[in-house]
Amino acid sequence: MPTTLIDDFGSLAPWQALTPANTPSLDIAIALDAPGPALPAGGKSLRADIAATATGHRIERVIPATNLNTFSELRFWIRGSQPTSEASAAPFRLEFRLGSAALPINAPGNDWHRRLPIAPAARWSLVRLALDDLPPAVRGAATRIALFVLPGDGAVSIWLDDLRAAAPQMVADADAALVGAIDGGLLIGGTPVPAVIDVPGMVLPATPYTRIVNYSATPADMLGGQPQRHGDYTVTGHRIYPEAEAWHLHYRIEFASDDADAQSAMLDFTLARLGIRATLDIGGLAHRIERIRETERRDKQAVGPLLRYRLTTSLERGNAIQVRPVGEMRLSTELNEEAA
Repeated sequence: MPTTLIDDFGSLAPWQALTPANTPSLDIAIALDAPGPALPAGGKSLRADIAATATGHRIERVIPATNLNTFSELRFWIRGSQPTSEASAAPFRLEFRLGSAALPINAPGNDWHRRLPIAPAARWSLVRLALDDLPPAVRGAATRIALFVLPGDGAVSIWLDDLRAAAPQMVADADAALVGAIDGGLLIGGTPVPAVIDVPGMVLPATPYTRIVNYSATPADMLGGQPQRHGDYTVTGHRIYPEAEAWHLHYRIEFASDDADAQSAMLDFTLARLGIRATLDIGGLAHRIERIRETERRDKQAVGPLLRYRLTTSLERGNAIQVRPVGEMRLSTELNEEAA
């Protein structure tokens, strides 16, 4: 998945809490807190403690001009002390906005915004914000991020982690995750052993190296699809994305070397990383990968020992449906005189 890191929330320095008058807010306290799920040990997340009187205040930061044209969405993790409740008159507490030097936040022509859902039980959830309707003047060179406080009941605490721009691609993302799990992790003769996805006609590295062949994709019918995803909440409604299809991707992992000891070391290392089953992080979500039996004929191009694995992932297809909230419902009745 092509991604670019926008903020890992490892520093408070870029962030400030402001009032509608652009003065420092006394109703929002920001701090670094324990890491969220997307950061390694030792990382941090951003915590914002928001008072009940903070409506209209915001936290924001300036970022280097970032071209988002090649990305389809923003992704980040969030959790809060109060969950979103669609039954509430004011279900959302934060609104996410983007601006640029050419088209600032709240300027005429830039009404792009997303209201952020909060999962129950104060658990982390991954938020995905589509960029297809972001004004070109912002999408081509975004320079400012802001999260505005919306009206709500009482104080609330919000945690944020790992903000990235992303362009999900099922097969390419899975390939990259598998390569990342083993590439360069083993040293032989003081040199990292590379892992590469085999592509016909490619120039392979010098041995030793790990060759990964993605040789099959089959529907994971027994698993069924993932539920419809609701997201991109705005003041006028939200989107419902189609059910994602479950797929199995099949991989063959080979260990190319003229030295038997090197091949054994590479095999041991891969088994230590992947074992019988493991999980790979793809786009911030855990995906299952598991060893499968050697039931197929050996590839004529195979070099040395090999392993076969099956990775379970999902594919989003089709267009989202725009849902608008019901503002008023009218019911009329007519008296049937004949029946009377």
